[in-house]
Amino acid sequence: MTRSTRSAASLLATTALFAACGGGDKSAAGGDSAAATGGVATAAALAGAGGGSTLKVTLTGGPLPGTHEKVHDSPTCTVGYAKKGAWGNAASDIEDKEGLVGIDMIVDDPAAAKTGTDQFMATVYVNDRLDEKNQITIDPRNNKGTGTVTIDDKGSTARVTIKGTSAQGVGVDATIDCKQILRA
Repeated sequence: MTRSTRSAASLLATTALFAACGGGDKSAAGGDSAAATGGVATAAALAGAGGGSTLKVTLTGGPLPGTHEKVHDSPTCTVGYAKKGAWGNAASDIEDKEGLVGIDMIVDDPAAAKTGTDQFMATVYVNDRLDEKNQITIDPRNNKGTGTVTIDDKGSTARVTIKGTSAQGVGVDATIDCKQILRA
């Protein structure tokens, strides 16, 4: 299976998983893309849209300390899928079992994120995304870790920066370079 096919399959599987788990829960990682898609049909259309994203994460502590990079061939950055104006990223490959698997994120108020906000939730996945010990979550809005997210939205592209510490003390310094943004 090619990397592009795996990325598309991963996006479909992730969206289906969140939809099956009640994709409207915006407190869950990936809730942005799941809530609006309402199922696999929209995810299938998104999977082939092209554009992709590059993720770079430096972890201090945790299951895989160091700097890691992952390239997704399909778009992962979204605006308006969970609710009007909310920014999201759903980028993880359930078939990947080594290194950086992906980052899921939701920011309810992207305007506040232009200068940095702590009103967000992000989960970094390493090695096996389904193994909870490999999920590093920062959710300051629910007092689960601390951090800020900044979004530099250029319209058709964007750079998202996440800096923080999980409740378990893992440091996260991440960037998501969005080559395409899917807008509802």
